[in-house]
Amino acid sequence: MRLSFDHDLVEAAYLALGPRRDPAREAIYEIGDPSARDAAFCYHVSEWFRAAGLEKRVRDAFAEWPMVIGACQEAVVRRVKNPADEMAELFRGGEGVARVGVGIRSARIADGTFVGFLRHELCHIHDMIDPAFGYPGPGAAGAGIEGSLHRERYGLLWDIVIDGRLGRRFPEDGGFAAALGRHQKALERGFGFLPEAEREGLFAALAAEDAPHHDRLWEIASDPRRRGAESGARMPGGACPVCGFTTFEWAESEAVAGAAKAIATEFPEWSSEEGCCGRCAELYAAVAGASVPATVLLPTRGGRATWGRVA
Repeated sequence: MRLSFDHDLVEAAYLALGPRRDPAREAIYEIGDPSARDAAFCYHVSEWFRAAGLEKRVRDAFAEWPMVIGACQEAVVRRVKNPADEMAELFRGGEGVARVGVGIRSARIADGTFVGFLRHELCHIHDMIDPAFGYPGPGAAGAGIEGSLHRERYGLLWDIVIDGRLGRRFPEDGGFAAALGRHQKALERGFGFLPEAEREGLFAALAAEDAPHHDRLWEIASDPRRRGAESGARMPGGACPVCGFTTFEWAESEAVAGAAKAIATEFPEWSSEEGCCGRCAELYAAVAGASVPATVLLPTRGGRATWGRVA
């Protein structure tokens, strides 16, 4: 993989270290020809970047991700001024050619945080390339306000998984533990509708995950209350796995048992551990011996029967 650096980044990194005496740079000002002078400045800061070991440290950070190196033809590291623009992006061209673009602030070069930043961002790229992660590619996520919220939650969950892995892989770098602390606070804000124990369990599971999968992260991001049914905790406001409607009245175990056979007949993948709302338990128990399927009697949304199981 060919790695190149935006000259603006290298120049800004040089200046970010603050004023200092540099006779070689001062001598360049004596060059009369503007073009020759600019070329001399460019060469000088490039040599400084290499001599200071900064170029090698960036190359070493890329070398930690052989899957990225093997899959991408080129990587460009460029300067950005806005922290919101700091990220690594994967570009796929024709014939399967992939390139990586990394935006980074020059201040990171000066304060030394660029290595941890690169590790985090390149782990994102690694996951996107890794077939085991199952990243779907651009345009797969939902659109609109709800889709934006889901993407924001998804990004947070993915960051937790990444920094948890990096903290175990690079224990000498305390930045990942600090990042996890920030992520946990963000999880408390963004998932405040979940009970405290549920949030803590979710965070601990994600931070300890070594083999994440896109579909699982997206499922949690788009329907976090669904986790209640999976863990056996039937949460108020969660979706009933039978009818799909939000419920605050889950059926008692005895009621679920009385309706279980009829429910399982129409929803073979359903299990009694998932439970159901009181309405479904009552309905399926009442029609257990009837010839008309209970799904025919369920309410509808938008004129369509709601008998499809919510995944």
